[in-house]
Amino acid sequence: MLTGRACLFLVSCILVASKAQAALGEEDLATILKQFCLESPIFLKPLMGGIANPPTYVFTKKNEEEIPFGVLKREIRDETFVIDRLMILEELKHREFQYLPKILKNIDGKYLTNINGEKYSCFAYILPDSPEEPISFPSLLELIGKFHMAALHLAHPQALQARKYLDGFKHRKHFFLNQSLKEMDPSLFETDAWEKIIVLSDFYASSEFEKIYDSLPKQVVHGDTHAGNVIKSKNQFYLIDFDLMRYDIRLWDLACCISFSFFDEFLEKIANGTCSSFIESQYELSGISLELCEKKYLCEIVKFRKMDAISWFLEMMHEGIVDHNEAQYEQFRKALIKQMADLNALIRDTAPAIRRIPNQPA
Repeated sequence: MLTGRACLFLVSCILVASKAQAALGEEDLATILKQFCLESPIFLKPLMGGIANPPTYVFTKKNEEEIPFGVLKREIRDETFVIDRLMILEELKHREFQYLPKILKNIDGKYLTNINGEKYSCFAYILPDSPEEPISFPSLLELIGKFHMAALHLAHPQALQARKYLDGFKHRKHFFLNQSLKEMDPSLFETDAWEKIIVLSDFYASSEFEKIYDSLPKQVVHGDTHAGNVIKSKNQFYLIDFDLMRYDIRLWDLACCISFSFFDEFLEKIANGTCSSFIESQYELSGISLELCEKKYLCEIVKFRKMDAISWFLEMMHEGIVDHNEAQYEQFRKALIKQMADLNALIRDTAPAIRRIPNQPA
């Protein structure tokens, strides 16, 4: 079972996904059959997870037994970028990193398939062990370390250079001062605590923080390494869901792991003084090492990851207001409050590595 925070995060993603994309349906079966040379009949089932982009499970049946084929994922990025990403995943799979699902090409040998006017990639379905066993903090750190170690040797990693995660935060920053959110919920957005959140948002959008961000080591990263994006099959953990994979700071993957799956354990290790040694020892098992600047700024990037999540929740809350969707608004309001509480605890328990970083929200 996932931690409460991971579950909340995934439920939030599902809520957005249900609005953002209609699921593949009966009208698409003929295209899928033809493009992947499958025998009729085939069946489709939506899977949990995916930020605004849920995967679809494709399977056949024999004597009422379910026979998995693959997982279709709508690709919403530029086609060249997506193909570069899939080629890099295939390179990682074939050369050094086996903990990925196999990419399934269509009848024409292409990575992308046109289904009802949309482009889809297809991955082999990974059958989870039963009962499902969640990944532990040490195991996820080790898996991230293995992924990063393999990605160091890619021939053209900068093919995945795109708008960095920090730019996404800047793009959403205006929601911290959104008037409709204030009017909807003055008990949350017209408080001293929220004013301090606004100060933090100004800092993380500043040129000072961007300079620090840009000084950190970069490489191809998964981009969304929480426990919900790991499947255990035949006693081996696999990474899935590569929508956010790109060339960016590698601390982002560590911050995602900590923020959305193991935050309480992280705080406990900070409190007992074992955090740095624990993270280094698990992450570095495969031979990769954190640089001094990464060790210095890890907590700050975790804080920034919390703020980035808050900015996204604000956008979803605003969307709920515009669409008169009270359920969506309340879902993301709860998620935002949880992230604020985490941020408050983290800033309380850690000394800032950045001299001018504002003090935490009360």
